[in-house]
Amino acid sequence: PPAGPPPPPPRGPGTQNVPRPACPFTFCGETLPLSRRSSSAPAHLGQAEWTAVTPKLFFKTFAIAETITWTLLIIGMILKYTHVTEIGVRIGGGIHGFVFICFVIAVIGVGTSQMWSKKRIATGLGSAIIPYATIPFERSVEKTGALEGDWGLGANGRTPRNWFEKLTSWAIRSPLLAIGVGVIVVIAIFSGLLFLGPPGEWGK
Repeated sequence: PPAGPPPPPPRGPGTQNVPRPACPFTFCGETLPLSRRSSSAPAHLGQAEWTAVTPKLFFKTFAIAETITWTLLIIGMILKYTHVTEIGVRIGGGIHGFVFICFVIAVIGVGTSQMWSKKRIATGLGSAIIPYATIPFERSVEKTGALEGDWGLGANGRTPRNWFEKLTSWAIRSPLLAIGVGVIVVIAIFSGLLFLGPPGEWGK
């Protein structure tokens, strides 16, 4: 008689009839089904968040940077009006203008996330106009505890209440993409200010 199909291999006492996954995926030497891969691996790729960078560290960095660039600008102005060179104003002024815009974004972003009052946000914006005022403002805010803790609009924070808080929350939860967009926005604003020239020359 013709031979039939070969019998299945014998199973030992410790073997189990485990079905093969429809789409296996090897991760760290372990073969995983597609469902386990999709639920674990992409979570770290799509949603990087400010974890080591706290609101306190973020704001303090730009407050100090704003003070440093004020020094560069003042030195450049001294060299200009003592008829030494004007290149100091061009370099120092350019750097100061760029950091000024970054500090404004930091005040609005941190203030929105940590639920600052409108008066405090306005005071923070005004501190960028007065030379060396950003550090005293940062220290005064730090003493009140308004920079402590994690991001208020982070992954474990509160639910955004309006479109601007949703935008701020997105920037906190997707920092790499937000930095890219922010750099483009800052460059665009900075380029526009350079095109307009000093405020005294606007409209001429």
